[in-house]
Amino acid sequence: MTRITFLFNAAGRLKVMGLAMRFNFGLVAGLWLAFNLAPANAATVTEGFTFSDSSNAVIASGSFSYDSTATGTIGYSDLSAFSINLFGKFYDLSFVDSWVGNLDAYVYFGFDLGSRKFVPQAVNGYDGSYSTILAAGDGFFGFFVSPLLGQADPANTGADGQIAEYSTEQAATASQVQVNAIPEPSTWAMMIAGFLGLAGVALIRRRRDSLQLDQAGS
Repeated sequence: MTRITFLFNAAGRLKVMGLAMRFNFGLVAGLWLAFNLAPANAATVTEGFTFSDSSNAVIASGSFSYDSTATGTIGYSDLSAFSINLFGKFYDLSFVDSWVGNLDAYVYFGFDLGSRKFVPQAVNGYDGSYSTILAAGDGFFGFFVSPLLGQADPANTGADGQIAEYSTEQAATASQVQVNAIPEPSTWAMMIAGFLGLAGVALIRRRRDSLQLDQAGS
């Protein structure tokens, strides 16, 4: 009877050890993936933004990417990627670049990395000087975002958060904007590895406790 119990206990320990080895191998593989992805993405920061009205309905949303070494207030020229979707229309950085140098166009992007807020500025275009925090277009195509109520109004044109999409002639008033960092692939890999680690530890502990109960019953 003692020999059978010993063999049973030994088999149980080997089973738990095998589970632990498989878990450790998976965790190491996940960490290897995370660290190998990190160098390729560490130099870029991506931010997502959402403009919404007083009822929290989303008016416009998008994202922009820039070098992680950037400081102060960044503009379109500092971005490696940009996109915005408003009223069903999508614009990217190539669209913005197509308006640079056009005297009839309002082209501006200002984001303060310190305060993490869009920065108002007076910009000249087809209809004179207007305050904006985000714009690319000439009144017929493109978009224009006024400073939100309470922000600075450099051109004194009544900044009120109006967002206009020129080609569809649609507009709405935003009362708030949220900007949040979007995790890079390496960050997601590290998070997944961490969750796997916690799940693996819990599984091994449960198997170990179950084995100890079986041994006690024997």
